[in-house]
Amino acid sequence: MKRALASVIVLGLWMWFCSYWYVCGVKDLCEEKEVPAGGIVMVVDPPVMEEKIPEPEPEPVVKEEPRPEPLALSEVYFIFNTTLIKNLSVLDRNIKSILRYVEENPTAMVYLTGHTCNVGPERNNFNLGIKRAEAVRDYMNNNGVIGKVVIMDSKGSESPKSEGETDVDRMQNRRVEIVVKVPE
Repeated sequence: MKRALASVIVLGLWMWFCSYWYVCGVKDLCEEKEVPAGGIVMVVDPPVMEEKIPEPEPEPVVKEEPRPEPLALSEVYFIFNTTLIKNLSVLDRNIKSILRYVEENPTAMVYLTGHTCNVGPERNNFNLGIKRAEAVRDYMNNNGVIGKVVIMDSKGSESPKSEGETDVDRMQNRRVEIVVKVPE
């Protein structure tokens, strides 16, 4: 029994010493105070200052401006089996509209899609559609639409505007569609 009591006392002293060493030695939270003549020291914990954590500032709300509507322009028509433009006056008006649109929307892109009538092999029609789109692009570059991103495509005779078999119907299919829009 004496041994158990001695063990408890030693353990208690050991715990007190370790706590004192940890608080005063490691954490350095003890202040050395002079002991007054009476020998009684009153320890008062200093007031705890609450650290104010600043609240995070709300993220600014970014309002997305509505994307402008695409500009679909009048179609440019061609002479049979060539890249010769039939209606240059329409293309000239289109160029003015393109320049206004691009001035207001600097990231706008010009999309040119070439079409042909259904006469001839599809491979030739596809190539002719590309050449027609290139002809429109070149004309636009020579008339002020320079440095704008132009994307060209050809549908060949796959997307006819008119299904008829007359010369007038076929003439309506020999065209380049022009669309100007801000990419998504």
